[in-house]
Amino acid sequence: MRRRAVWWLLALAALLGAVLWVMRPQEPVGPAPLGHAGPAATPPAPDTGARRRPTPSGPYDHDPFRTLPREEMRSFTAFVVSFDGSDDDDGDGRPDSLRVPQWVAYELRRLATPPRRRPRPSQWATDPDLFRRGLAANDASYRFPAAVRARQPNGYVRGHLAMKWHAERQGPEAGRQTHTVLNAVPQRADFNRGIWEDLECRTGAWADQYGQVWVITGPVFARRAPRAWLGETARGERRVAIPGALFKVVVRRTDEGDGLAVLAWIYPQEDPAYRQPPWDHRRFLTSVDEVEAQTGLDFFSALPAAAQRDLEAGVAEQLWPVAAGLGAGCRQD
Repeated sequence: MRRRAVWWLLALAALLGAVLWVMRPQEPVGPAPLGHAGPAATPPAPDTGARRRPTPSGPYDHDPFRTLPREEMRSFTAFVVSFDGSDDDDGDGRPDSLRVPQWVAYELRRLATPPRRRPRPSQWATDPDLFRRGLAANDASYRFPAAVRARQPNGYVRGHLAMKWHAERQGPEAGRQTHTVLNAVPQRADFNRGIWEDLECRTGAWADQYGQVWVITGPVFARRAPRAWLGETARGERRVAIPGALFKVVVRRTDEGDGLAVLAWIYPQEDPAYRQPPWDHRRFLTSVDEVEAQTGLDFFSALPAAAQRDLEAGVAEQLWPVAAGLGAGCRQD
């Protein structure tokens, strides 16, 4: 009798367990009903283009689209420069020399691991031939006593056009070569260390994301004349023209349209918004046509005329996205 009671209790427990299993809450199948979010789904990875386009190999081509004019051309490991010659920049009928680059161009490729920080040289180099001919300055034109810098924290500094941190992706010697007056224009300190450096950071991140970008950058002079000059002739220094603005054009390959995407900016050297981040680069977006109009340069001359017109006329509304942040693209230096 006792054994039979135990058997009935076990059977009742099994039956109760089966009922509870059938009545358990079920995961929804198919779309969730309206007003119900349903279980959280893992969002797809953003389509950044980095997966489709591998990192290029082979020799660098820093100016494949052929920027014009090409005056005093000099080539370095990580960039090429067209330095201003003794032409008539301001149209007054007399030859002149601004002693700054007309433009600097470089190809920037993806780098998985940021290069190691290396110290800056104490002096910037010049080109002996250009200096002898009076076309280039040397480091002395950019130097100020420490007391002057303390009184004028937003004074002019030697501002890179091809960034040292970008160049060091090709090695320490490539980074060292960026410290030349052939790669510099006088830049306000707030501009140089703020919004300009932030754009350089983004440019490096775009190279990491898309595998490869090209950068063309240089000074903008209103009416082709400098706003002022740096350097004191009484101290034997060569005067260097101070631009009122700087431009930057960034190009990448794409699978759409003509196969290229472009962003272009013109930044004035002075703006109250430069004092602290965040910096809104969209304010300064413009067309390549406008950069050409203000500088007299000709971009993308190697492309067919129709492709040039399409690429140069548009003004981007947004920056390209950065999926992985700016860490691998830039480092404070």
